Amino acid sequence: MADSQYMPRRALLKGLPAAAGAALALPKAADASESPIIGLFREWEEARAFADLEATSEEESNAALDRMILIENQMLDLPSRDILDLAAKTAAFTSFGDFGFPEGGCRIMSEIRQLLA
Repeated sequence: MADSQYMPRRALLKGLPAAAGAALALPKAADASESPIIGLFREWEEARAFADLEATSEEESNAALDRMILIENQMLDLPSRDILDLAAKTAAFTSFGDFGFPEGGCRIMSEIRQLLA
């Protein structure tokens, strides 16, 4: 995923502490009623934590960051069931608010517009 729009995010994500998103951390026990988006969000959190480990090599960190972007895109492809799904998508896509939405909007904002219509 060498898409140029992700390169600045990748560089910034690599420098962020994993604890930055602790406020939205979800319980680790999986629930049978858990949505697919929340399951993906848990995978995203694991990839982010791995990318932030000091013992992680640059190659491993880049692979984890690529995985995060893949998971974000998978989350965006699914409709939100509830506000928790929408919050998980937003948290992952913005890396807990460290990044804004792209100029001109994104799929999350389109989904929000539809939900509020």
